[in-house]
Amino acid sequence: MAVRAALATGLLSVADARAVETYASPVPLCASGTRAAEHGLADLDAPSLEAVRAIAKVDRRRAAMTVQDEATGGKTPRHGAIPTISTLPPGSGRPATRGGRLRGS
Repeated sequence: MAVRAALATGLLSVADARAVETYASPVPLCASGTRAAEHGLADLDAPSLEAVRAIAKVDRRRAAMTVQDEATGGKTPRHGAIPTISTLPPGSGRPATRGGRLRGS
């Protein structure tokens, strides 16, 4: 529907609309949302080293987007920034701690 609207208003060229129509993802997709959720949660309790490193990288980058809120002593996202993983409440399911070490190790 959005592609049709963009095409009708001139925001999208005919060539781009055809490209959208024939696009095939280079990444295999799950057959259902349920299967995708199962896949995403599969290693939550014991993430791979690669996943731990990715979490640490995201955590570092998001931390750079926050400022210390002097009034509350907490972290507040900079204007337009996404809250950091580290601002989630304890026990929210985050599998790794800072430094890439698993809990309990």
